[in-house]
Amino acid sequence: MNQTTYLRYQGQESKLEGLQSALNDLRGKQNEIDTLKAKLAATETENERLKLQLQRYELEENYQRGKM
Repeated sequence: MNQTTYLRYQGQESKLEGLQSALNDLRGKQNEIDTLKAKLAATETENERLKLQLQRYELEENYQRGKM
């Protein structure tokens, strides 16, 4: 392998390493996104549960007021 070919090979190898690093970074970001999506879904579920609980308390309170 002559020097020009070797330098080209090194350049391509360096580009490949850079691309692999970028791909790993993207995979890490995708994992973060997936984690945040799961947390959001859990939060939305909890919010719905709390809304229903609040409605129940309000109904009970209105019922108690009506009894008095």
